[in-house]
Amino acid sequence: MYTNQVEQTFSVAKESDISYSEFYENYIKKRVPVLLKGVLKDMPAMQWSPQYMLEHFGDKVFDAEKGAQVSLGDFINSYLDDTSSQCVMGKNAYLKNINVNSQFRELIDQLSHAPVFTKGNWRHNKFTNAMFGYEDNVCQFFMGARGSGFPFLHVDYPPMHTFSALFYGQKEWLLFNPDQEDKLYAHSRPGGWTKASQVDNPFDPDYEKHPLFAGASQYRFMQESGDLLFVPTGWWHTARNETHTITMAWDHLNSSSWNACIDFRLANLGPRGRKVRKVLRLCSNWWVSRWLVENNKHYRIVKQLMVAWYSVTISLGLVA
Repeated sequence: MYTNQVEQTFSVAKESDISYSEFYENYIKKRVPVLLKGVLKDMPAMQWSPQYMLEHFGDKVFDAEKGAQVSLGDFINSYLDDTSSQCVMGKNAYLKNINVNSQFRELIDQLSHAPVFTKGNWRHNKFTNAMFGYEDNVCQFFMGARGSGFPFLHVDYPPMHTFSALFYGQKEWLLFNPDQEDKLYAHSRPGGWTKASQVDNPFDPDYEKHPLFAGASQYRFMQESGDLLFVPTGWWHTARNETHTITMAWDHLNSSSWNACIDFRLANLGPRGRKVRKVLRLCSNWWVSRWLVENNKHYRIVKQLMVAWYSVTISLGLVA
């Protein structure tokens, strides 16, 4: 007989007064999640609210699930006057993964004055995007009603770090270390870009149906408006909205996640991919660890040379 208690529950590390070098050494390099408290306070996006979005961008139209389209105004009005503990649209009242660069460029100017912790992101480079077959979707917009949330516990691919910036509201998170995967009932989703858990509601799981999940050590905590969450590559995560929320999230690629991304990109290319991987791993083990670091004066030059060389291998057909 199982109860709604997991074997071990932890709170994620919280920092409010930390330098970039401390953040890099203690969290990025060690792949440890951390909640950076109040570091978004100087960003213009802190003025966002459902009312602000309704007034300034109510006519904006997005592609919703199942091929439908929805205006931001209709979406917000569907839940804004709801005073119950759950939003009227339930889990459907959640706009997610909106590509800011291609679908919501009006927000870009308000994302200035980002905290120093987000610097050194190689995803801002067009060659790196070509390398992984990505669109230029570094930044994604999320807006959810109270009671909504991401539909499943998952881990992202390609395996990059993730930053989640909460500009409005309160959000509860669940994180699991990669070493807990054997207890999470993992399966690959269509397309191979995400691995998800088969546990229907990880915040209130059915332990009779998924008994191994009861033994998974979890990190469970609240994120407040103005907080920036760092989720390392490989960590399982999901979130639900305790209030109406507005969030921006983006992938972060640097030396600590480079090898994992290269392996993912070349994993299914057979002998051709294995040959290219050996060269890339050799380059990355030397160049990335010793040259491609954020504080090195040669960082930009060497990074451009390395990703350009990889793009040449694509054009020559060495990499699909």
